[in-house]
Order: sequence, then C-alpha cells, then structure tokens
Amino acid sequence: IDIGISLGNFHEAGTFSNLLFDLLGIRETIGCFGDYPELLSKNIDKNLLKKHWTDIYVGIIDVLVGGVKEKEIDLSMSYGITNDEKELIEKDMEQKGLYEPYSISIIHPGGSMQINSRLWGYEKFSEIADHLYQKYNMSIFISGSKKELQLANLVSEKMVSPSFVVAGEYTFPMVASLLQKAKVCITNDTSILHLADAMGTEKVISLWGPSNSEKSGPRSHRNIFIQSDLECSPCYFPIHANEELTRCDRLIKEECLKNISVYEVINKIDNELTNILP
Repeated sequence: IDIGISLGNFHEAGTFSNLLFDLLGIRETIGCFGDYPELLSKNIDKNLLKKHWTDIYVGIIDVLVGGVKEKEIDLSMSYGITNDEKELIEKDMEQKGLYEPYSISIIHPGGSMQINSRLWGYEKFSEIADHLYQKYNMSIFISGSKKELQLANLVSEKMVSPSFVVAGEYTFPMVASLLQKAKVCITNDTSILHLADAMGTEKVISLWGPSNSEKSGPRSHRNIFIQSDLECSPCYFPIHANEELTRCDRLIKEECLKNISVYEVINKIDNELTNILP
C-alpha cells in the first residue's frame, strides 16, 4: 500500500485510521481526524475542519494531488436513470390515475437512528401531507425503505387525505425518477435529501435537529433547511468536524426535532411554493 487517506468522518474513525496506517507502515498518509495526527506524513489545515464536508474532502484531495482549490470544480450532484426506469414510473403513474402535468409531493418520514435519532414524527408528517393535499391539491407519495414501511403506513393512516405509500415498493431508480417529477419533498436529514437535490426536485424542505445543515446539507438554492432552535442543536458535528460523537443525554429524546412545530414547516412550505406553483 503506497498511500493511506483518512476521510473520517468522525473522531473515532480518524484515530483508528491513523493507528492502522502506522501499523501497516504506509509511508504517505493524509488526514485530519482523530488522535495521533503526528503519525501522519501530511496533515490538513485544521481550519478546514470548520467548513462544509465537501470543502474538507476537496482540501484532502488538494493535499494529495495539488492545485485542486484553484480549479473551478462542479460539485453539483447527479444520478442517471435509464429510459426503462423512467417508463416504470410513467406506467405506475397511469395505474394510479395520474397524468401530466404532475403535482407531486413526496413525504419521507424515515431516517437514521445510529447516534441520535433524526426522526421528526409521523403525526407531524401526516399533518404536512394533509396540508399539501388540501391547499395545493398535490398527489402525496410516502417513501421509505422496506424497514420503514410501517412508519410510512402510520403517516398514511393518520392522514384524512388520500396518499400513495411506496415505501419498500419502489426501487432506488424509481424513487429517483419520482423525485425528478416532484414539486416538493419534505424529509428528515437522510439520504433521500441528497437524492432529491441530485434529481432536481423543485423544493426540498428538510428538518434538522442533532445534525448540522450548514455542515452536511446540499448546497443548491432548491434546499430549504429548518434547523431546530434548541440551544444544544446541532450536537452532531456542531462546528468542528473532528469532535467526538456523543449520544443525546436530554430527558426528552429528539427534543430538538420535537421543538420544530408543524406551523413552522407549513409556513415555510407556503412561502416557498408560491414561487413555483401557478
């Protein structure tokens, strides 16, 4: 092995990488995370750790090959789907009685629970979905993985308006194709947020509690971040990318997300949709 690069993305992983590189005797090692940075042959500027994750990774690549920062790099995301995959969605739309021009809203109530939960709550998502249907006559799609099907069903059952539950049914390319047609996607901080950005969903409104929208949120103008105003939010990489991850010790778990009201989200939706709906 000629080169070892530590991409983090948190303190413990960086410490492991630094020790592993030294144990393996790799001569050229690059990184900026964790303990024992003196074991690395090249260290990244520590000030970089306060920036967006994209800037951190570009900085690591710049140290490796040089000249990257001076170049204009297209950092926009994209995901290609085939014509066959597009046709699958078109056929499914017809089976659901939907035809162009579409007015689709995607509700994604699932998300990560690995460190601190990023779930806003299915009851609140159901209120948002009802608002989108009743005020804007949107077709509501509730997405998610197979593991999130029960959660998606809870949202649908709580609603008074009709909806299409596609959690566990749509493949990844089908979800991507659906996002390409959608007017708006309402989601927690999770993978579909970045996929929606890549597929050009007109408005992507995401809810942030423990995690930091300024650190890892997509950067396109289509993204609207609602960050909790609880004093300890965000606690997951609040400023510095090399901080240790800690579990929430508040008595009310997910209090930061619970602190985001339905009214606040509806107000943000109404402000944004006036710019894209006729």
